[in-house]
Amino acid sequence: MEKRSKMDLDSTYQAQFTLTNLTSLNEKIQLITEDYELWCKLAKRQTELCYYSQALASYERALAIKADNHQVWIWRGGVLTYLNRYQDAIASFDKALELEPHNQTAWLFKGMALNNLGRYKQAYACYDKALGIEQQSIWQKLIKLFKR
Repeated sequence: MEKRSKMDLDSTYQAQFTLTNLTSLNEKIQLITEDYELWCKLAKRQTELCYYSQALASYERALAIKADNHQVWIWRGGVLTYLNRYQDAIASFDKALELEPHNQTAWLFKGMALNNLGRYKQAYACYDKALGIEQQSIWQKLIKLFKR
């Protein structure tokens, strides 16, 4: 039987340790890539730091996991607006409005994007729609909750 040197044993141990860590790291990466909330938080932070392209990519990762949150579509539209991609921003606001038709913020931001494209009549219609949506006060929301 061949004797292994201490160096060979250390190398073997190190290789096994590294392989185990890589497997663990891959599992963690898989978990992270499916973490919707994490992608949203990352995108918000990137937006705050004016890393708009990275924020857009993070919002798109979040939406690939869960596409039914109107607020994320609004945030995505905001980032697209910062990037002067107004037509794409409008599509994002439209998706938000598809999910939540009476969202005042989505109508307002859509109007702003339309205004930036010089589509003033359409922008005005969006502003008008936003103003027509009655926002509930916190008291109205609390009363609704207690009536349940």
